[in-house]
Amino acid sequence: GLYAAPGYVLFVRGRNLMAQPFDASEGTLNGESVVLAENLSFNTNRYTGAISVSTRGTLVYLPSRSLSRLEWFDMEGRSQGKVGEPAHYFNVALAPDGQRAVAGIRREDGKNDVWIIDAIRGTRAKFIENTSHEWLVWSHDGRRIAYCDHETRCHVRDTDDARKDIILGDGIASDWSPDGKMISVSRQDAKTFMDIFLLDAAGGSARPFNRTNDLEMAGMFSPDCKWLVYLSNQSGREQLVVAPLTGSGTVRQITFTGSNMIPCWLDDGTLLYSENSTGAKLFAQSTKLSGDSIEFGEPQPRFGGLDLPSRVYSISHDGKRVLAAVPEDKNKSESLILVQNWPGAISAPR
Repeated sequence: GLYAAPGYVLFVRGRNLMAQPFDASEGTLNGESVVLAENLSFNTNRYTGAISVSTRGTLVYLPSRSLSRLEWFDMEGRSQGKVGEPAHYFNVALAPDGQRAVAGIRREDGKNDVWIIDAIRGTRAKFIENTSHEWLVWSHDGRRIAYCDHETRCHVRDTDDARKDIILGDGIASDWSPDGKMISVSRQDAKTFMDIFLLDAAGGSARPFNRTNDLEMAGMFSPDCKWLVYLSNQSGREQLVVAPLTGSGTVRQITFTGSNMIPCWLDDGTLLYSENSTGAKLFAQSTKLSGDSIEFGEPQPRFGGLDLPSRVYSISHDGKRVLAAVPEDKNKSESLILVQNWPGAISAPR
């Protein structure tokens, strides 16, 4: 997220809160950025840190919990056992077969690596070193992974041979089409805010799905590759909507009380999402895909109606299990940190 303050712009980089001098009259950045706070609590779905800053030099932020461990849950919310060693997980994505997962792990030096994990035995192997902490997306055949680098470019890397790595284009990947041909990415634009583009997964073309002045991001393909569900704030707050993949049809709203979770379309056509402000509750809607039409059933609670155990989780493609990174110390309370006159601390001689 970006936060304006007197003479500075505040932003998040690698889970650190940064401040950089900003000339509001010219609209330009000046000088070097400096670290204000390290290891922030971070929402990888929305790409925002838990931060609030006033124009009077007061800053409040929530530090990230320390180590977490991967843990399996069934759809009633019951634990099915822990997997592997504790680490600083910031995202996780299950492979289509549910036997492997790819996870982002923060190192002690603050840099982020990506690991492929045996989701049954817990063993892991490093896959990508020092990359962005964006979403990690499997191809439906489980042979490739799309990820984002520090320049916000979408890469595709072969899981059997990490040397096979190609750059497809700008954008943060959110989904790979079931037919393997397209990758949905979100791109930020100074004029149109956030837009969805569709990249050719084999390399080459990129076409805009939509370009409006509203936020549109996190596009997810339907099983028949005819529809895209995504987040939009056209109604005034972020909601899930659905539109034909051609991008030229009617946009229909799915949620009505807000959503801040990337939707998940299961293999059987069920759509999973959160429909509340915290993103802690999971709901499901059955879908009927027929030709060029789509029909949705009534929303039904999942995960036993309980809060999800973590913001870092992945749902198996059959919809029967959840793999989540659960904090090691579940009883440790979260404390906000208050910083007063942070601009003075920056400008003070060292």
